[in-house]
Amino acid sequence: MDHGHAFTWLSLIPLIKEIPSAFHHMVGSVTVLLILTTLALMGYRGLKKRENPLFPPSRFTLVGIWDIIVEKLGNLVISVIGPAGKPYIPLIGTIFIYILTSNLLGIIPGSITSTTFINTNYACAITIFVYYNYLGIREHGWGYLKHFTGPIIVLAPLFIVIEFMGHMIRPLALSLRLFGNMTGDHIVLLVFNEIGMNIYNAAQSIHPILGYISAVIPTLILIPFFALGLFVSFIQAFIFTLLSTVYIAFAISHEH
Repeated sequence: MDHGHAFTWLSLIPLIKEIPSAFHHMVGSVTVLLILTTLALMGYRGLKKRENPLFPPSRFTLVGIWDIIVEKLGNLVISVIGPAGKPYIPLIGTIFIYILTSNLLGIIPGSITSTTFINTNYACAITIFVYYNYLGIREHGWGYLKHFTGPIIVLAPLFIVIEFMGHMIRPLALSLRLFGNMTGDHIVLLVFNEIGMNIYNAAQSIHPILGYISAVIPTLILIPFFALGLFVSFIQAFIFTLLSTVYIAFAISHEH
């Protein structure tokens, strides 16, 4: 997707506006990193102030939000992998939080969303691909490669080709699914925002009073699509995370 001519708030910053559009995904990633680092530090400070870290706070706080996120992610990983999945919660949780934050940031007009750049999605997907294959080899030794041969020795060459292609397509599928859905969501927002602005401009050209009355139309049109954007942002982060967890579960499973 060409982001080169789209307005971004970061383009107002003197040094950043000179960065070529080909590197905007890096700017978006650094922005998410800064946001999450700030929230993590705030959460850590809040956790230190809590009298008993094992008990949730009595009121709604940032630490409480982090508690809920970590608990739900932990439950997801353990429900898919089992108790042996606890060591993988940090990576799975990091992927989910990063993708979700990137997606949500994209709902803000003028922001740079790193997940609408295929490069970023490839990086996340390849990280998962390398990680679960590493776990498979660590768990089973080089015997991990036996499940590529299938249950019938005579058909092993055919199974090897099929399994190899199936594994290689996983990072591509993860990347393209996230890229396509987030890019499509942003295109929908842009299109309907343009429709709302055209209605406003047409009303303004007929009579100033009509222009004032119709000024709220662009906002009203976008409200349901912002709600849809929130839903899509969460669902896409969840799907990426769930599939990543399933891949890890298959890799370390002894039931091949």
